[in-house]
Amino acid sequence: MDKLPTELLLRCISQLPVSDKLSCLTVNKSWYTNIRKFGKLYERIWIYNRDSFDKMCAFFQNHSDLAETVDSLTLMELGLQEDQLIGLPSLFLNLHEFNFIQENMPIEKWDKAKIQNAFSVWAPKLKFIQELGTPMVTPVLLETNQLPELVSLNLSFLGYEDERLKTKFFVHLNKAPQLTVLRVQWLNVSMKDLQGIHNRVPRLKALSFDNCGFLPEKQAMAAKPAIHLETLSLENCAFALKEDDWLDYFTNKYKNLKNFIMTYCEDDHDYEGRYWSRRDSRFNELVLKCPKIEYFLVHAFELPKDIFKKMDEGGVKLKQINLGIYDPQTDFERLLMSSQIETIESLSISGISWSSLTFENKETEFLNKLAKFPNLKHLRINQSKVEVDSPETNLLNLDLLLSILNNLESLTVDFTTLTFSRKTRKGHNAKLKKLVMEESYAQLSACKDQDEALEYLQKTLLSNTEFVIRWLDDESPNEEYRHLFEYSYYQ
Repeated sequence: MDKLPTELLLRCISQLPVSDKLSCLTVNKSWYTNIRKFGKLYERIWIYNRDSFDKMCAFFQNHSDLAETVDSLTLMELGLQEDQLIGLPSLFLNLHEFNFIQENMPIEKWDKAKIQNAFSVWAPKLKFIQELGTPMVTPVLLETNQLPELVSLNLSFLGYEDERLKTKFFVHLNKAPQLTVLRVQWLNVSMKDLQGIHNRVPRLKALSFDNCGFLPEKQAMAAKPAIHLETLSLENCAFALKEDDWLDYFTNKYKNLKNFIMTYCEDDHDYEGRYWSRRDSRFNELVLKCPKIEYFLVHAFELPKDIFKKMDEGGVKLKQINLGIYDPQTDFERLLMSSQIETIESLSISGISWSSLTFENKETEFLNKLAKFPNLKHLRINQSKVEVDSPETNLLNLDLLLSILNNLESLTVDFTTLTFSRKTRKGHNAKLKKLVMEESYAQLSACKDQDEALEYLQKTLLSNTEFVIRWLDDESPNEEYRHLFEYSYYQ
């Protein structure tokens, strides 16, 4: 190990778990000197258990010079209490990112004055904050300090019981004038709240509500446009006011919307027969009045029959779309009849299996339909286990797909068996850069089993392709659009 170049040694150490990193200083004097010299090894710290947390605190108390190099700290479900947190700011004076995730054991009580006194030292420098479970640092800092550098904020109020306290921090958002990305979970929001957010943070570009309730107003409110907002996400939300009225509000407020996400939302109102047509009309109006939309994902309800026609009329030019989950096959056929196929680069089809899409030996026919998308680079078939009995009954002919979609750069499939017919030493002449297989297999009759077939696929047929092999639940459902809530996306 002593013969390794310093750069290579430090690269190896940087890949270790934090507990092992902390032990590296004690190996010998050479390691100690180099690690202290290149303190960026400890720039980002992730802690996943209490033992590592205790070791981390003890280590950096003895090495304050290295503590000054820590830029990001993530604490995951440690069951910490207030007294164990308030010592962190004095330990890490230069922190720019703080992630505190504790949804399983939320902190029920804390001393506001203690939090303010301890964490105010971070206020001038923090750029990224994520508090999931019991946000206590952010509300206190916003109330008592300026956060001039804060650009991204993600808060989950799962551990709060008082609804009034949940939205109280909205009033102080003007103290974070650079805020670009705001994500909130588990609270109720009104149109008045929404207007207040944009009044105080007028340059907000991404806004996400997850597991939130949308409340009715006693009187109608005019939607003052929020011209800078590019991304709006509504996930697992409930509307106490009719959903179509909120759609109308969003339509008039977000004229420059580029990315629209709406998944698994519920309307608590009793429906009348004409309600559905009224909602469809409002939804069509949204795409007519928001011509800059590029990414479109709606899994909350069945899409209006003429939604893509309205997109064409409004001048929308989609780049990415996720179809599903109510009738994705019908939506796909309607999409084919629109001019949106000319600009779409990424297509996801959810809630239906490949075998259903190509039923009765129509695989070639379906692939030829996909070939009508001249700029298609990314394809994802995102079904569920409910759709098929097993991957063995859900077969995708990879040879055929790559021959017809020869410009495809990434492919993601789940619960699928990829079949290919040839076994040669020559690889596919394909542009495929990435293949994601979620609980999926490879099959070739010339191979003795699935493992041999997968190895042949990786090392010979697609030797220049990055493979990602994982289980269905290894990634969160929002993997496809997670980048839209990263600050770097808006730079």
